[in-house]
Amino acid sequence: MNSHPRSLVRTTLALALFALACAAPGFSQDGSYGYLRVVEGSATVMQSGGDRDAAEVNQPVLPGDKLWVARGSRVEVMLADRNILRLDGDTQITLEQLAGSPDDNAPATVLRLEQGNAQLIVTEDSISDELPRIDTPNATIYPQAYGTYRITADGEDWSQVVVRRGTAQIVTERGSEDVRADEEAVVEGDREASIDVEDAEGADGLERWGRDLDDQVRLASSRGYLDDNLRYEEASLARYGSWVTIENRPYWRPRVDIGWRPYWRGRWGYTPAGLNWISSEPWGWATYHYGSWDYNPNYGWIWQPGHQWAPAWVYWYWGPSYVGWCPTGYYTHFYGNRYGGGFRRGVYGWAGGDWGGFNHWTFLSTNHLGRRDQYRYAVPADEFRQHNRLPQVPRGIITTDTRPLTPADQPSLGAWTTVTR
Repeated sequence: MNSHPRSLVRTTLALALFALACAAPGFSQDGSYGYLRVVEGSATVMQSGGDRDAAEVNQPVLPGDKLWVARGSRVEVMLADRNILRLDGDTQITLEQLAGSPDDNAPATVLRLEQGNAQLIVTEDSISDELPRIDTPNATIYPQAYGTYRITADGEDWSQVVVRRGTAQIVTERGSEDVRADEEAVVEGDREASIDVEDAEGADGLERWGRDLDDQVRLASSRGYLDDNLRYEEASLARYGSWVTIENRPYWRPRVDIGWRPYWRGRWGYTPAGLNWISSEPWGWATYHYGSWDYNPNYGWIWQPGHQWAPAWVYWYWGPSYVGWCPTGYYTHFYGNRYGGGFRRGVYGWAGGDWGGFNHWTFLSTNHLGRRDQYRYAVPADEFRQHNRLPQVPRGIITTDTRPLTPADQPSLGAWTTVTR
């Protein structure tokens, strides 16, 4: 078979695409992860059972994650239930439950504010069964309506709740109090804490910062190409690219350097839903998790909006010690024109042989997969072939689903052979 490499690639792809035509399209998950939309300054994240690492823009947040925001820094988190969390400096918070996440069936988001200052915006398009809950060391806060809430805790026996819009119920061992719009409450004491409600004071620095972020979203030109739950991405798309119409379909075209390609500036990170693309580009959430990229000879790489979320919209090649990926839009366009077919989830079969069948793929040694400087080692197929002196693509598999892999697995063909038996 290896004596006819082009035939091997064609046969493998043809069989895979025949299977595609018989299967339901897409590999999206129910729900989506929340993510860090803005990181100003320094912050760290620790996933459950993992290490404490620097926080990155577009990094997904998972149930059980802990966030630390350094003094003088600020972070905005777009939660999976479509609510918004903003964190001030000197803040520590645990995301105990995250409603709307693909691997969390919790009816409501639960946040534990250990210390610091947080603003929670409960939006009208929140998708959780119940409104979020915020715990501090001496109180539990239940928002009773859509609105804007600021909660502060000193880490011991003092908390403050400021309601700008909506109503919140504060519960302690001593009893409960309702706090309405333009009111604030101070909770003092450990056990049997007292609750004192009075008129709210003016906005603090975190709230003014949040107001600036909201203004950026409102000023962004909206053409209705994105779903309402992605409206916060309109501002970055307008700032870093433009919309074009091709065959009566809208596409977004980024302003990038020559040689740029999608799924390059960033890294792969583990989630239970599969390997998740963490883009270092400020516009990288919607464009890598909704819709897909295609290559147009006249415009270069262009992105077509989509409605379903996925950890990444790519096809994977896994070889003995190399991994490659290709955007689904380009894959189905390039190969579909030759073989016909659609798209499905799962392991497709074996592939290898002629490098010509892997045009516009990105390749990387598995030793570098997931590194924060991964983009330095991820190169186009032709460059990878020349650097590694590979006359043919080593025999490997094509897949779209990386959920079988865990952090304990060596990300290589050997790992896939084990988990797909």
